[in-house]
Amino acid sequence: MSARLSAKNMRWQFIPAPDASVVHELARTTRIRPWLAHILAGRGFVTAPSITAFLQHHDAKHDPFLMHDMRRAAERLIQAIDAHEQIAVYGDFDADGITATSLMCDALRQLGARVAPYIPHRTSEGYGLNCAAIDRLVDSGVQLLLTVDCGISNAIEVEHAQTRGIDVIVTDHHAPPEVLPQAVAVVNPNQTHCPYPDKGLVGVGVAYKVIEAIGLLGKPLSSNAMYDLLDLVALGTIADLGPLTGENRSLVHRGLQCMRYSQRPGIQALLRSAGVDPRTLNTEDVGFKLAPRINAAGRLADAEPAYELLLADDILVASQRAQLLNDLNQTRQQQTRELQERLAHDIKHTGHHEDLIIVHADPDAHAGLVGLVAARIADQFARPSVIIEESTPLSRGSARSGGMINMIEALRECGATFVKVGGHAAAAGFTIESDQIDVLRQRLNEYAHAQQIEVGTRQLTIDCELAAVELDMAVLNDIALLEPCGQRNPHPNILTRDCRVIAARTVGSDQQHLQLSLDIAGQKVSAMAWGEGAWAPHFQRITQIDIVYQPQLNEWNGKRELRLNLRDFRSARGPDAEPQPISLI
Repeated sequence: MSARLSAKNMRWQFIPAPDASVVHELARTTRIRPWLAHILAGRGFVTAPSITAFLQHHDAKHDPFLMHDMRRAAERLIQAIDAHEQIAVYGDFDADGITATSLMCDALRQLGARVAPYIPHRTSEGYGLNCAAIDRLVDSGVQLLLTVDCGISNAIEVEHAQTRGIDVIVTDHHAPPEVLPQAVAVVNPNQTHCPYPDKGLVGVGVAYKVIEAIGLLGKPLSSNAMYDLLDLVALGTIADLGPLTGENRSLVHRGLQCMRYSQRPGIQALLRSAGVDPRTLNTEDVGFKLAPRINAAGRLADAEPAYELLLADDILVASQRAQLLNDLNQTRQQQTRELQERLAHDIKHTGHHEDLIIVHADPDAHAGLVGLVAARIADQFARPSVIIEESTPLSRGSARSGGMINMIEALRECGATFVKVGGHAAAAGFTIESDQIDVLRQRLNEYAHAQQIEVGTRQLTIDCELAAVELDMAVLNDIALLEPCGQRNPHPNILTRDCRVIAARTVGSDQQHLQLSLDIAGQKVSAMAWGEGAWAPHFQRITQIDIVYQPQLNEWNGKRELRLNLRDFRSARGPDAEPQPISLI
């Protein structure tokens, strides 16, 4: 089946799982349906105890002192609190950095600290520490600089801070460079010598562990106060695409519960402005509705309104900030679409869309949008993409892997000279001398050739096959057991064969989406294929299809019904035949 292409030009590939006898035994001992046991086994849960622990959210909490330098960081922070030193929490302008900054300021204030947030301006200052900002903080009386979600690549800036007479604690999660900053403490689970067992924590998760460590050394927040911080942990972890396995899964599970009943005025205002019902809040709501609003401030202007929202004590102030972020997000959506369309046209014109890795520079590319556009270009052309805001003498770029290469490794290994570079496997950012952009393009593609990466065709992984007669509302209850879903624990993609098309029509403001009415084993089911409106006329001749989908609950006018979010589809040739590709020709 993997050798044939589909409507979306994707190869279908089943996730390997144990044979049927093993799956049925797992289902019997854990009292779940075989198809759900098949999904879990394909994700590495091949024993009954591991499945039970996963489904029942057994706490995957680890001792924070397993993290390298954690004790030194916590002890120095306690010293600063007791001595009433002025602490600056220096974060990043994305949702992870903003939530980490807000969490740290909130928690330290509750512990009696003198603390203030600082997030650099994306355009005028750029990512991470900078010496001018450090000088301003020192001149304002700051005695301890604490980074969250940044700092691991700022050895020079940390040294400058120390020459100005202040201590620096670095907390981060991004891939460490060869030369680490010589700070009082460097807390990052991804350091090669760090024994912390869970490497998936994002910046706000690391910040939460710092507060845990301070508590274990004798300065604890109440259990209720620690719980109340989890709304920020969930928001930042989901926004930064942290893996929802291990400790992150536990933190986000509890964090979503906290968000549903959050007493934080900023979260309440954010939910209202996004039109999200807190009672049904899930990871998709956070990832697609809440996080973009938090990110919008730092992308288009200054991140200040976002952390003012999250730290607001007054519901009126929170509502004003939420409305501002809502307006900024609408502007961001429009500008992103326009920039993507223009750059995609230019990339085709230059022929760079045929490179293994697309590297495209544009003087009018907004620094706050290049990451979003890089992700969309990577998806559009099915290859890793680097989009650069070209300027003189320095340019800033953002890279997205498209799941085809380790992006930060590719940048560091390609031999190009960067002024700054940082990130992780899926996404990275950098500053480079503008006359080195062509060198970067050449060397990245040489590296990609050497790594023999495959591009041009996306792969759709299928978790399991579900017989048509098994598709019912109860499936939604089973899938809910997998929540929270996200990175490394995605919503499952399910294959059902031989579905009869009753009707097809286009929907949406531009008629860009496809809605199908399907007969699946005698049951009428609605299915949506987002962005696939062009297929509608072709269902006059296509009557039977095999579909890959994610089941969803559709609530409308008081009715609850099953709806399928179509990931892809092919013409059907019977229950035992390999699905054939559909052609628009």
